Amino acid sequence: MAARRLGQAHLGARHLPASGLLGVRWLEEAANAGDSEARYLHARLGRGVSVNEPDGERARRHLEQAAAAGHGRARFLLACHLLDRESGPREAERAFVLARSAAANGIPEAWVLLGLCRATAKGAAGDPREAFLAFVRAAAGGNRDGMRLLS
Repeated sequence: MAARRLGQAHLGARHLPASGLLGVRWLEEAANAGDSEARYLHARLGRGVSVNEPDGERARRHLEQAAAAGHGRARFLLACHLLDRESGPREAERAFVLARSAAANGIPEAWVLLGLCRATAKGAAGDPREAFLAFVRAAAGGNRDGMRLLS
């Protein structure tokens, strides 16, 4: 946990030129030691969410490990990753299962993803009623995309 905190501190320190790289290294050390939150954060960096982009394969592995450990946001991010690329039916089904798990863990964005899966019949049977209900749950959780999709 200390390595993760050091990584987060370095990534937050924009005034130090080498700080971002050190932050990524500390996060990677924590991730390799089994810290699920560090694995999730490292994977986010690998998806280009930050200015630092570590090796994508390693970030994907960390994301898979964090999701397997039950990290809700990691499951959501992995579901998005599986649906972002040209995925086959198996990956789409896995993305739906991951999104459902993330939604059950209180991630409102996952409800939007579930609704989109139901609306487009990607990863789950198409069901406009279930799509609408998922958007309602997302909006009830404060998600702006869920609110927008209801209007």
